[in-house]
Amino acid sequence: MRKATGTGALRLLALLIAAIFIGERAIGMLLEHFDMGISPFADVFGSILLTATMFPVLYYAVFKEISGKNELLEANETRLRTAHNWLEQCIDDRTKEIRTANATLEQTVKNLNHRQREMDILSQMGRLLQACHSVEEVCSVAEDHLSRLYPDLSGALYLTDQTNKAFEKTTDWGGDSSLKSLFTFNECWGLRHGRPHVVDGESHTVACKHMDSETSNWHLCLPLTAHSETLGLLCLHARDEAAFVDEHDERTLEERSKFHVMIADSLALAIASLRLRESLESQAVRDPLTSLFNRRYLIETLDRELIRSRRAEQPLSLVMLDIDHFKRINDTHGHGAGDALLEAVSTQLQKFVRGDDVVCRYGGEEFAIILPGMPAEVTQRRVEFLRKEIKAISIVYQGKQIEPVTMSAGIAVYPAQGTNREELMRATDKALYRSKQEGRDRTTVAHDSHGSDDDKPRIKRLQAVGA
Repeated sequence: MRKATGTGALRLLALLIAAIFIGERAIGMLLEHFDMGISPFADVFGSILLTATMFPVLYYAVFKEISGKNELLEANETRLRTAHNWLEQCIDDRTKEIRTANATLEQTVKNLNHRQREMDILSQMGRLLQACHSVEEVCSVAEDHLSRLYPDLSGALYLTDQTNKAFEKTTDWGGDSSLKSLFTFNECWGLRHGRPHVVDGESHTVACKHMDSETSNWHLCLPLTAHSETLGLLCLHARDEAAFVDEHDERTLEERSKFHVMIADSLALAIASLRLRESLESQAVRDPLTSLFNRRYLIETLDRELIRSRRAEQPLSLVMLDIDHFKRINDTHGHGAGDALLEAVSTQLQKFVRGDDVVCRYGGEEFAIILPGMPAEVTQRRVEFLRKEIKAISIVYQGKQIEPVTMSAGIAVYPAQGTNREELMRATDKALYRSKQEGRDRTTVAHDSHGSDDDKPRIKRLQAVGA
């Protein structure tokens, strides 16, 4: 019996070792190999021993593995949480970058829109400047567009006077009383050195004297120069820095200066072109010696005034005047004296005419005057007064007194003496010729006819061709 029990214990021990080191299949093989009975005590003891021995085995084999897997899971969760935090940080950083980029883009778009608006205004101003017919129109266009181009600034456009010694304000905007109406060349630093002069309150630049000393810290002077000639000045003024500096303008100082110079150049070229055109037109229609209109202008104006008189059903008087014995003046005192006489007579004629009247040098010592709306009687009285005034002219040439001169005059009136330019000029010329024949120094009014019987066929031919 003990032997059997001992044998059973050995079997249990063998089974335990087999269970630990060999496994379940090995236990089955051992049970088959040791095919013998086991006592109940041995069975109970073996079961207790097996349970006590299997617990650490199970802990080591099962729970240890589970514990290891939990540790691995916690490590993975830690790495996952770290990755999640990193991803959220990346998303936040990227969001901030996108917001910054969007803000930069919005500002860029605003700047581009601002620049586009500036270029649109400048382009429109350039087109209108090319279509201007006078310097006054240039000033009007400049005031309208520059007030929109610089809405926070006040400004003024100055042009030189006829002597080119003073600069007179021709237009302004913004209602700024600190911009003087008139100043000289030396009062502006921009004019002195021929470049834009900026006074921004920080660069310690000397302010111009043509600005009010109390509000001169923020202004810009742009000389208007074309063909090496200073034509005027564009002055922009601000009360403070906020108005002087445009928040939408991110250009450098050099870029802004180029833009301002481009505006000044556009105005200068427009003014120079108009002045040149006015000069050429004046040379084409004015007499260079007396500055009176010439014969070409007389013909063009007389046609136009006759049309107006016909529409208004008003008279128009044409006067022809000729200096008596003018050749004797040239022969006695020289052509210089004759020129001085012509200039003196021209001055007297300019004093005689009204605003709507036109006085011309018809040729040589002969003059013509167009008097719209004036009848023959009034014209004759005025010409007689003019003739007496010319006789009273005292002229000294090279220290010598020139004898008084007289004038002969002829008058013709539309429509009594002519219905078109040729008829009226022919009637006036005949009246002047009669004044010469009857002793000079007198005024003759043409007869109330469009010409003599010999002239009527010629007049009809002129009317037929639209003369």
